[in-house]
Amino acid sequence: QERSKRFEKVYTHNLYYLAQVYQHMEMFEKAAHYCHSTLKRQLEHNAYHPMEWAINAATLSQFYINKLCFMEARHCLSAANVIFGQTGKIPATEDTPEVEGDVPELYHQRKGEIARCWIKYCLTLMQNAQLSMQNCACLFSG
Repeated sequence: QERSKRFEKVYTHNLYYLAQVYQHMEMFEKAAHYCHSTLKRQLEHNAYHPMEWAINAATLSQFYINKLCFMEARHCLSAANVIFGQTGKIPATEDTPEVEGDVPELYHQRKGEIARCWIKYCLTLMQNAQLSMQNCACLFSG
């Protein structure tokens, strides 16, 4: 049981490192894939810190926003909101000795970062809708 848990933790860390490597190599599709896999496994194994996880999910949303994949971006941002809501409610572990919610400035800064990602999502969605409407108008007027 303990050996299996350690294996799963190491495997998840490897996925995280692959995401970092692909990001550095500017292979953004693969980086996003491994980032998503890491976040998913962290949730499945209940091995995450809410504030950090939420920021990573919100950051991943930016990749999807830039690809105009709005459904995926919204999913990441919604998940970030839900998990961020757990900040301070999950007890400290060996990896994080303090509870994340104990630092009010950091809490508010991270909350603002997620809100900024939502704003970028909404703005990009509206700009895309405007372009689509303009393209439709051109088709009917031409």
